[in-house]
Amino acid sequence: MDDGTWSTPEDIEAARITVKSAIFQSLDLIEVNTEVHYAKIPRSIREIENLLKVKGVPHVVQIVGRTSDGKVVLERFGQNLKQWITDKITARQWNFSEEEKIQWILDIAQGLASLHERGIIHKDLTMNNILFEKNRAIICDLKSGDSSIDIRPPEFVQKIQLEFNEKMDVYGFGVVLWSIENRNNARPHRILQPSGIFEGGDEEVSCC
Repeated sequence: MDDGTWSTPEDIEAARITVKSAIFQSLDLIEVNTEVHYAKIPRSIREIENLLKVKGVPHVVQIVGRTSDGKVVLERFGQNLKQWITDKITARQWNFSEEEKIQWILDIAQGLASLHERGIIHKDLTMNNILFEKNRAIICDLKSGDSSIDIRPPEFVQKIQLEFNEKMDVYGFGVVLWSIENRNNARPHRILQPSGIFEGGDEEVSCC
């Protein structure tokens, strides 16, 4: 889950503005219980707005309130997908049924659909931003900021399409599906090298 820490002056200023904002100050003051809560520095006012829009929505991280020292409090969930896959492979415990994987996929799809219904584009739907808890999947990190390069569709990377939209979130969802099925990081922008009868014909292959 996003830990809310940064190194740039712009990030620090954005956090300061967010903490002083009326929407942040309107949140309930919470005494943090680390067993069920996760507290972090808020990244932006938009993040708080998005969290409030999805309050009570299944398969999306839930806001609880704020702390007196300027942190936003969220419900604590389990590991993110990347950590989870790594641990399972290390322990050689990848013995999950197709039904379980399908349920996770449905959870993520329903969570993403709920975001889009509320006018929220995630922009960074990666393995790091999918949490697992008791066999259910949860989407987190709703700041709607910059996207990771691995989940940007080709038309965005090539600057054919300059505005991130819901369809690009769906592309990111596809990258997540790859990770669940293949238990690794998808590499959608990897350049495939021609081989066999196509070897030596880079120009022709690239034009197809």
